[in-house]
Amino acid sequence: MSTVIPQLPATKWLGYGVDMTACTPLDINSVISAIKRDVQIIETQREQRYSVVEIGGIDYNVPRCVAVAQDVKSSQGTYVTYPSGSDAYSAFQSDGNAAVRYLAISATGTAAMAVRKALSDKNQFAFYSFNNGNYTAGLRNYLDLLNESKLVEAVKALPSPFPRAPSASDINAYKTFFDKFGTHVVINTMYGARFQLAVWADRSNGDVNNNFPRNVAAQFRGIASDGSYDEAVFDEQQYQAFRVLNQFLVSVQGGDPELAKKLTADPMNYELYKEWTVTVSANPDIINFTTSELWVLIRDAADRDLAARANDLQDAFEYIMSSHEEVNTLVVFDIDARSDWAEVGLLTPSASISDKVYSAPKVPELIHSPTKIRWLNRLKGISSGRQIITFGFINDGSPVDFCISLGKGKANIILEGLTFTQSAQGESAWSTKIFYQARVSPVSEISAST
Repeated sequence: MSTVIPQLPATKWLGYGVDMTACTPLDINSVISAIKRDVQIIETQREQRYSVVEIGGIDYNVPRCVAVAQDVKSSQGTYVTYPSGSDAYSAFQSDGNAAVRYLAISATGTAAMAVRKALSDKNQFAFYSFNNGNYTAGLRNYLDLLNESKLVEAVKALPSPFPRAPSASDINAYKTFFDKFGTHVVINTMYGARFQLAVWADRSNGDVNNNFPRNVAAQFRGIASDGSYDEAVFDEQQYQAFRVLNQFLVSVQGGDPELAKKLTADPMNYELYKEWTVTVSANPDIINFTTSELWVLIRDAADRDLAARANDLQDAFEYIMSSHEEVNTLVVFDIDARSDWAEVGLLTPSASISDKVYSAPKVPELIHSPTKIRWLNRLKGISSGRQIITFGFINDGSPVDFCISLGKGKANIILEGLTFTQSAQGESAWSTKIFYQARVSPVSEISAST
């Protein structure tokens, strides 16, 4: 009986586009959600030659256009904090290894513009990662595999050259193209295990700013600091302010899958974290992407009409990423009568929640910051009825990631005509669901004076 040799897992990412105008490079799951699966830019399936490579005792079919390296050195990330987004960005640019340690995607070339966008100066940042690299898989000798027919058909519909003063229609045409094909193409992947943590908080509170490193270490119960933290911080007034102002992203890849799932849901459990780290040599998963700009690839295309459009794509990307337009999208938070508390958390650090709540809940127990809206029912055992809260997501018009958390009942976010729902999970006092790549309005739906 013959055994079917599985495909190398990395082939499901290699050659596909990722829209760097629309993802958060601090988080592997946000990057994965921005990968464009409809069209493969580098068609690895056209490769007719395969070899068998053993990784971790398992044989994989590997296309000859993919090179595998198993002598991977893990780049451990210590706990680092930065007083502003500019400081964090400068550190990543001056230390190439920092991007590998703390980001989910390469931060070189124009991809660095996405990193700069995420590292907003209105916030301070903290990072920690535990990495255990297993192998890398990357494309080689792949220009003959470029999907020119699909690309040339699409670029012909784009305005050319990209205007110096583009209209809304011009910009939308290129955004639609990038939404289908991506702006960058995955050319290398790293597999292994990683605990990745990014924390940010608004810089408006001086006491919080001064204690930010202590606060993060304590919030995550020493995971980022070898188990040590100052418990006294929990009784400080500034820590309560920090809890309102801050937001975080956690991803756990590889290792024991059940432990990884539990740790993702409970990332402040130091004992669970230590238990997971013992298993990191098993079940390698995707932990990092390296990309190449799409326009760099098509400059060498055999089809000269396609190659001639490379500069248009680059100009459009740089224009979109340099835009300082502020879009305020109306958000409706609908909490059912069974709930005792519910929260929406904004997980895109370049975006923020509006300063104003446009319609307040019936029971005005509301916590409101640039990163979250939390409603509380303090009427013990008494239903306060259905709550409707409206506010705005403010950003540049690109998709956002957010989560809904609650204890009981159900809550909905209504955004651009779509409903995102989270329901209570059993008897758990806290359950969270994350929604990636949610569309916002291309133009402001709420005026600044509202």
